[in-house]
Amino acid sequence: MRERGVTPAEALPCRLNDWRFSFRKLSKDGTGKANLVAAPGSAAIGVAYRVRPEALDLLQAHEKGYDLRSVEVHTADGRTLPAQAFVAAPQPKPLVPAPEYLARILRGAAHHKLPRDYLKEIEAAAAPAPAKA
Repeated sequence: MRERGVTPAEALPCRLNDWRFSFRKLSKDGTGKANLVAAPGSAAIGVAYRVRPEALDLLQAHEKGYDLRSVEVHTADGRTLPAQAFVAAPQPKPLVPAPEYLARILRGAAHHKLPRDYLKEIEAAAAPAPAKA
């Protein structure tokens, strides 16, 4: 986020119910980018950043192909907060992210102390689909 000129006032690990993390946004280079896919009964784990409105405008200008969606996130201390999530129309099949992109996501997740099991889910979502025989 800082590389985009945005310094959040707060970063809160959180859960977004009825959504799932995926790599189902197509990048210009053909790799998968992070996305949220509606999935009743599932939960995406991540980090909510409190930023100024002009910072959100900067992020929105940088994150091409995503729309902002109003959501509610649930923090570890039991709060439910209104938030904005970047969501793209999902590709029909999961895509494989670039290795350095996946590494950046995993570093951020570890930095914010997201559950280890969830990091494994992210790694599994990044794995190429098995070839059909």
